[in-house]
Amino acid sequence: MNEKIAQTKKQLMEASKALFVKFGFDRISMDDIAVAAHKAKRSIYNHFSNKEDLFSSMMEHEFDQLHERLSAVFAPTLSEPLSQLQEYLLKRFELIKQSGIWKLVATEHSQSHWSRFNGVHQRFVQFEQWEHDQFVAVWKSMAAHPDEDVVNQYAAAFADMLQMVLKGLDYTMFVQDNYDKYKDTYAFLITMIINNMKNENGTLKLKTER
Repeated sequence: MNEKIAQTKKQLMEASKALFVKFGFDRISMDDIAVAAHKAKRSIYNHFSNKEDLFSSMMEHEFDQLHERLSAVFAPTLSEPLSQLQEYLLKRFELIKQSGIWKLVATEHSQSHWSRFNGVHQRFVQFEQWEHDQFVAVWKSMAAHPDEDVVNQYAAAFADMLQMVLKGLDYTMFVQDNYDKYKDTYAFLITMIINNMKNENGTLKLKTER
């Protein structure tokens, strides 16, 4: 793909994203996208076969960007895992807000539109699995317990719980547009929770009694 074609596709995806985020998929036409991108509608069809194809390409590009930026948080550093987790939980919402992608994900997912978008649902599932794996790894790297089965059990439960909480917050923050209202409260709670998860030696507090 030459530079001019790549730049045109990027321009079309950026224009369409702004419209999809604001109005949703169904209310936007290819004419609307052409006007927003300052392109003739026929030029859009030179790059995308239809609106679904454009939406899918735009979403996959957004997933790539989001995954790349969030992966950097868990790169090997001198930071201990819980500090990385804290950074991830804060940066996750910040980057999602900048992207606008989660409003699209939550809205279209709730309306069962995934079958119309080639590859988007798969990418979403892959992202969720990657995120789950990172949470499991954080727990395992910090849990000081001699029984590996106990560590694995608690790690999976921790990751499941954390993702359930995040999904609820995703809806509140982005579908209901409350990010600016709650971001400071969220940051405060994340800092407090992470600090209270640590023992004095930096390992996780792991209570196994039932």
